[in-house]
Amino acid sequence: MTIPSEDMAEVYSHLITGNYKISDDEILNKKIKFIKDKLKEIDNTFVF
Repeated sequence: MTIPSEDMAEVYSHLITGNYKISDDEILNKKIKFIKDKLKEIDNTFVF
């Protein structure tokens, strides 16, 4: 992706739909952790 917000939106959509796989990609894993942490700040009962 060329735009950071678009990139994060794509990661988020894959998380929500369950269409993501565990990856060795450190950058992708950081993005996933960031999104999960922010969602848990809003609702700590949220389940992926």
